[in-house]
Amino acid sequence: GGATTAPVAQDPAPPPFSARTADPLVGTFSDGDVTLEVQTVSGEYVAEIHSGGETYQIEMGAATTGLAGRFMSGGFAYDFTADLHGDVMILTTGGTTYRLQRRGDPFGTPTDATSPGSGAPELLAVGPHASLRRDDAVAFIEALEFVLSQLGYPYRFDGAEREEAIELLAQAFPHASHHDQLVLADARTIWERVQVGWSAASEREQREFALGVLILAFGEETVRGWVGATGSGGGATLGGGAGCSTFEECTSRFVDERTWTDTFNSQGCWAAAGCDSYDGSTGSFTFSDDY
Repeated sequence: GGATTAPVAQDPAPPPFSARTADPLVGTFSDGDVTLEVQTVSGEYVAEIHSGGETYQIEMGAATTGLAGRFMSGGFAYDFTADLHGDVMILTTGGTTYRLQRRGDPFGTPTDATSPGSGAPELLAVGPHASLRRDDAVAFIEALEFVLSQLGYPYRFDGAEREEAIELLAQAFPHASHHDQLVLADARTIWERVQVGWSAASEREQREFALGVLILAFGEETVRGWVGATGSGGGATLGGGAGCSTFEECTSRFVDERTWTDTFNSQGCWAAAGCDSYDGSTGSFTFSDDY
């Protein structure tokens, strides 16, 4: 049968952002060449610098006024400060000062980056290795719904549950592993490629992807606890049509100890997405041209 509660919303929802006020530091500031994008997630600032076609993830630091932090470029760390004067953000880094004019809403209203329909660039979170945008978070939730359906546990997030799941992803993202950040940051591309190639993917490739999505959603230790004992089966085909009532029952039907070991590169380069390889030195995936 179907589920009655959201699978990734087991804990109480975080407090609503009902007390939001306009924050003048939030917004997009640019001089046409350098752009600073600032949002808040759960009361914390997250930011990116865009310049010369490159995006630099910012590690925010303490500041008595304005913003301060550092970003990486060419293997070197650069400190920066940013102070707001009216609608002009004075950004200083590497001995150079930039005057960045506010773009869009002159009052910096909202909004938390997790709020839908804000018209903001939808930057949800920034980690040491990548940034998470709303569309990629939504794509991951779509992939999770698909995997649950394939397991025989169909579930659709309603609007409130989806927003809570997005908030939870945003909170967890800065603390995720290097590889998990890269996967989530590219979730829309990966998910679209999986949809195109799913029917042609082998059972092993499908199992690998399903495990990877479950592990990203619930954590390796939790999913590991759902795996069936060796010889218990674990060979059910995804999308076979049979229903199940618990995550443990669903998962153990298509993966046991042996198949878990065989496919536990599931958080690696997903073949079901047409991924050929992952280069840790550049933090990039190589995809085949078959999709």
